[in-house]
Amino acid sequence: MKSHVRLIVAILCVAVLSVFLVGWSVTWLARGSYLTAVIMLGAGIMCSTATFQVGYALSGAARPRTEYGAAGTVIRPAKWLDPVSIVGFICGVLAAGLYLVFAPQGMVDYVPRGTLRVGVISLCVFILTFGIPVLYRMFQHGDSHLRLHPDGFEIWNGHWGIFKRGEWDEIQQILDRPARGRSIGREMIVFKLPKSSAMLVTDTITDNSDALREWVRFYWHHPECRGELVDGRALQRLHDERFATE
Repeated sequence: MKSHVRLIVAILCVAVLSVFLVGWSVTWLARGSYLTAVIMLGAGIMCSTATFQVGYALSGAARPRTEYGAAGTVIRPAKWLDPVSIVGFICGVLAAGLYLVFAPQGMVDYVPRGTLRVGVISLCVFILTFGIPVLYRMFQHGDSHLRLHPDGFEIWNGHWGIFKRGEWDEIQQILDRPARGRSIGREMIVFKLPKSSAMLVTDTITDNSDALREWVRFYWHHPECRGELVDGRALQRLHDERFATE
């Protein structure tokens, strides 16, 4: 179990920022500055959805949706989670785009100065370059998921824009944090592959990420059991937390 102190502090700061931005949008609206109000509201909603998502993960309330069939066993988060993220990304992208288009023309009444101005512009550029591809992939791949099948795996981490398919033989390690760099303080499964790694954040999928990680590791280590992935036995194994061969 990871220590979440830093993550809690960070998300509290984002929560305060989201309340401030939404409140500020009301102030701009009352002043008749409608464009500025829309930008502030969009930024506030984006921060609010990020706060909600992480708060949901930390609450331990996450329960997976599961299915199985000829295409393998699929583990997904709650059905409403990705739509909430999509709303947040759309609001953030719209707010950033409106600011970058109209601020240079003097049509945005909020005018940051000096270093803050550079920071706001850089943040808007980042939101656009990260958010637009993520939104495209969210509509392309649907809900975030982990799919295991007898021939390999598929992960789609919608909130982070990570999609990867691979075969079992490609996996070098199954880790609980990135092989390089600092941990982000979230529960995850990291597939270490020959030329890259693929990360699936799991604390919004299940409240027992350790079991899910061991479940993946079990089928990586035991190819003779992978036939279970096309029927209900794999899900039963996960439910029972049986990660040793009988």
